[in-house]
Amino acid sequence: MELNIPRYSQLTACRTVSVSSEHLDVLSNDIIVTSNNLKLMETIGKGEYGLVYKGQLMMKSKSRIVAVKTLKGQFEQSDVDSLLEESIKMFRFNHPNVLGLLGVCLDAGPSPYIILPYMENGSLLNWLKRERNRIVIEETSAEDEVVDVKRELLSACHQIAKGMEYLSTRKFIHRDLAARNCM
Repeated sequence: MELNIPRYSQLTACRTVSVSSEHLDVLSNDIIVTSNNLKLMETIGKGEYGLVYKGQLMMKSKSRIVAVKTLKGQFEQSDVDSLLEESIKMFRFNHPNVLGLLGVCLDAGPSPYIILPYMENGSLLNWLKRERNRIVIEETSAEDEVVDVKRELLSACHQIAKGMEYLSTRKFIHRDLAARNCM
């Protein structure tokens, strides 16, 4: 399923993204993606304030599957500002256990589209649900199975801790650490 992203000329019923000059100064051409280069596909996540779509980003002659985060429903300018501030911080992230920003689309509608890497395996929560039967340790489990499961779970915990440690060194507070938000 592909969603058409409205262009400025089609935005008669909704407002365009209002961006403060402070944010525009930081948002460089390296970050800005035009809606011509972005196609939204199906919804892959819903939160209290936002939606996440699977999308396709076309840059130069390359195409890449991405995740696109945006605000939903009624929102205030302060929500847009918060999302842009978070995006600017994410653009500076460079760590193997932290998702970095690929781009921001400002010409697609009233809310910015935040473009992130698409994680094929989904969230840690989805993985735990998928692997539930395999990772439950029974009293009758063989010792090598127990060791393997513990190793996998400890590896996930260690990667999360390394990512959170990196964020703290960048003075970034995650505010919503949960299995559903670990990719």
